[in-house]
Amino acid sequence: MFYYNNSTFFVPSFTGTLMTTGFDLIFNSLRLSRKRSSPTLEIPADGAVLAMLGELAQTQEQSVQELTAKLLKKAVTELYQASDKNIGRWETLSERQQEVAALACLAYTNAEIAERLDIGLETVKTHMKEILRKFEVRGRHQLRYLLRRWDFNDFEDDAPSV
Repeated sequence: MFYYNNSTFFVPSFTGTLMTTGFDLIFNSLRLSRKRSSPTLEIPADGAVLAMLGELAQTQEQSVQELTAKLLKKAVTELYQASDKNIGRWETLSERQQEVAALACLAYTNAEIAERLDIGLETVKTHMKEILRKFEVRGRHQLRYLLRRWDFNDFEDDAPSV
């Protein structure tokens, strides 16, 4: 159940990590809050968002609270499904492919990756080709976007320097 207070909805007892999905417009400012006795999810909603929710709720013949609950559930479900899929893909990579992918996500060029990991440039290219295939993306920019919320700093720190 959602609680409405001025221009904010409260969802009691929500826990978990959220990342934006296709619902960015409505949920881009999600944050956990402890303003109540139990953890809540506070969704600051400006007038435009409330108006959109109101119009959509009216067309769906639902209350704004019911519609918002459904949208939030769908967004969180999609988030976890996408996250699980990417984790599964990551786990199919070899340790070396994971290192290459992490450094690529940290904006290293193929030449920099080769130097950093002390491997040949063609080996890096082969690893990148396989990584992109496994993640079903066409380029490193898409890979970086797909994994943009992942923290790869440990890979950068652990990579041997030449």
